Amino acid sequence: PTGFTGGRWAISRADGTAVDIVRVDPETTALDLPPGELHAELIDAPQGVSLAFDFTVPSGSPVVFPAPDVVPVTARCFLDGAADPAPACRVEVIGTPSFIAFQRATEPLLLPRGFSGTLRLSHAETYTYEEHPVADLQSSATVDGALSRLVDTSGWAAGDMHQHAMRSADSTVPSEARVLANLAAGLDFFAPTDHDIVEDYPRVLEEMGLAEAIHLFQGAEISPVRGHINIFPVSYTHGHASGAPALAVREGLRSTRQRNTNELLAEARDQGTQITQINHARSETSSLFDWVKLDPVTGQAQRNHADMPEQFESMEIFNAPKAVCALLRDWFSFHRRGIHITGVGNSDTHALGAPSGWPRNYVHLQGEPLTDDTLVKGLREGRVSVSGGLIVDFGDELLPGDVVDLPADAGSFELPI
Repeated sequence: PTGFTGGRWAISRADGTAVDIVRVDPETTALDLPPGELHAELIDAPQGVSLAFDFTVPSGSPVVFPAPDVVPVTARCFLDGAADPAPACRVEVIGTPSFIAFQRATEPLLLPRGFSGTLRLSHAETYTYEEHPVADLQSSATVDGALSRLVDTSGWAAGDMHQHAMRSADSTVPSEARVLANLAAGLDFFAPTDHDIVEDYPRVLEEMGLAEAIHLFQGAEISPVRGHINIFPVSYTHGHASGAPALAVREGLRSTRQRNTNELLAEARDQGTQITQINHARSETSSLFDWVKLDPVTGQAQRNHADMPEQFESMEIFNAPKAVCALLRDWFSFHRRGIHITGVGNSDTHALGAPSGWPRNYVHLQGEPLTDDTLVKGLREGRVSVSGGLIVDFGDELLPGDVVDLPADAGSFELPI
């Protein structure tokens, strides 16, 4: 009746020693547990809910694993008067507990019985949001938000091209949850870039029934400690150890050698990569421009020359806000020397608490459908506007990547924001 159908429990002894993790659902009839005083804590508890109890084995009678006292609430976002809800909605729960959920229209949000507070429904930075008060929640409810577009972004595709989920060693986000977070953020495409591995996102989207809801621009992050680089597009291959270029090669029977940046990128291009993206290149962990000591005036590496990419199409300017100015300086230096590099901005999110799509990229499709090919074309030509909340209106005549000739003595043009 509560909408909770079971979950995983962590079993430990009275002294805290871990015993096992078991799944308990309404069909569970037997568990293989050691004798003694045991403690059980629900791992898969709804957000803001904790549940634990003690029991003894053997018990002499059945052990009942309680369900959390929660109430299902269906939250749906309807965009621009559409008859059907958006596939996912961002729901900010304000009260006790407070948290953010990325909720499918077909799956209820579970809140503690008696919850009082506010549910804020939103979808992308270009839409309105709604707040719905909730008082002493006792029975199932449906909360609908009628959201309206504030900014016309037709012709542009919004996407995040640097994000992580459970296949990265430093992330625990389930792949399915990452998909919902991207949909709730109103992204038109997403580019998963796990460290040195490729997840089978085509299967994930198919199993979720969302293959048509968002475009997958599959990527990977080549991640030697000296500097990280994203590659697009890549393909998941069943049975391949990683799907991304191997960081090291064996030389002889007992030795290995870490490959330099240009060796890694050469293999990636041989495998079909068309876009290489330098990530967080300044003032961060694994900052490539710092590693090669890139001089922003001359554009030349001062050390570790084999690790300065001979060719790359794009670079992150907006990742960590504190590094934006240094990266803009590098980016302008490339352009001053006639080297066209497309600037991008990405979330680099590793957790659900760090939002997908902030910042995000708007790629102009130039009247063509959203495909890998049109994204590659837009990125190569610099047809990208980066947004951390401000959206530039380029009008009908100018696009990012265009060259504007101004008189030597004067001249200006306007870009409304």
